[in-house]
Amino acid sequence: MTEFEQRRLWMFAVIVLVGAVIFAVNRLAPAAAPAPAIVDVPAPADLGIGDTALSPAQLGESSSSDWAMEGQNPARTRSTPAALNLPLTMQRTIGGARGDDGGSPPVIARGVALIELNDTLQAIDIASGRERWTYAYRGVYVSPAIAGDQVIVKIEAANEGRIVALDLDSGAERWSYVPRRLSSAASGYTGGHLTAPLISDEVVYVAAGQELYALDLATGAERWVFALQDLVVAAPALDGEQIFISDFAFTYALDRRTGGLAWAQATTPAIHFAPVIAGQLVFIASDDELVALQRNDGTTAWKVAITGESLVPAGAADGQVFAKSTTALYAFDVRDGRQTWSHRDLNFVSLPAVDTDRVFIVSGMGAATKIEALDTTSGERVWSTEVASLAPTAPVIAGRAIYVRQSDGQVVSFWG
Repeated sequence: MTEFEQRRLWMFAVIVLVGAVIFAVNRLAPAAAPAPAIVDVPAPADLGIGDTALSPAQLGESSSSDWAMEGQNPARTRSTPAALNLPLTMQRTIGGARGDDGGSPPVIARGVALIELNDTLQAIDIASGRERWTYAYRGVYVSPAIAGDQVIVKIEAANEGRIVALDLDSGAERWSYVPRRLSSAASGYTGGHLTAPLISDEVVYVAAGQELYALDLATGAERWVFALQDLVVAAPALDGEQIFISDFAFTYALDRRTGGLAWAQATTPAIHFAPVIAGQLVFIASDDELVALQRNDGTTAWKVAITGESLVPAGAADGQVFAKSTTALYAFDVRDGRQTWSHRDLNFVSLPAVDTDRVFIVSGMGAATKIEALDTTSGERVWSTEVASLAPTAPVIAGRAIYVRQSDGQVVSFWG
């Protein structure tokens, strides 16, 4: 779960060192006045949001092909049942140009795009490209998640933070929750930050400080709280009846309904990258290695390292797990860790978004950036298009469209 990107220099420091964790702690400037949404090209009549083409009346319904949270799903696999048809064609640009390249990826669900701008969350109606509402806050990398008719965001600045539920239609606050503690100056603001919300079966899971919280989606009330041994370093991932999370000392497996501990395995996790779950394995970054842990007891099934690079889990699909460094994306066989392919860019490779046949990434740096599609099985590049000044942020897929963030905070969509 890529996460907590700030500015470009900060972003590269995080990935290269897999541990530089300076959050945008002192960004206290008031939010700028909302700018109108920008629509370059009218939306196609066939929007393709969801499993099939949807009419505007149907856009309020949830779909398995939405990208409703960081990592696409609770297992953080960054994979979707959508199937994009190549070549993709640029359609339009949405959102106000009031952001930067350090914001969280957009979220696309229920006919709404949520775009993080400077101290503002903007909701754009996908059918019309018009702004629905904005929500002002202090902080960065809010990692929005959509569930039902609510938006859940994390808001943090310095050592203050909370989880907020917003109405999807209006942006009005419904409830907020303040965790027991967060990161602090005493720890150099390293570890303990609010994590990207994970939502499953009417429960919001989020960690902060040394606790993992399970909150009721409707009210924000605590269902359970689990005390970690050290400061949390990454967002949780969930599959089936188990939820997994790491602090500076251990990776834990908990019962998702009760918070009861199943096991704790001593690890040295990389900061800010959530586990990825595939089958009976949980993938984490420990030191500079990609490590596969057995779900049932936390023992190591296999681990792999690439000389001179630090790997973080990046997704999973079709019997493969993906890991990335700053400048490369790797695919490994889930069963034994055998490397199946790799793709490299001299400057930067983003976290992926995976459809039924391809792995999509943003690569390059500055004005020389592009979107690339790689064959899932071979890693061969099957499509590429140059788009100047893309942010070093993962693309997301919703229906038959891919959405990528630009360095000014606007979001460009490509359809196929």
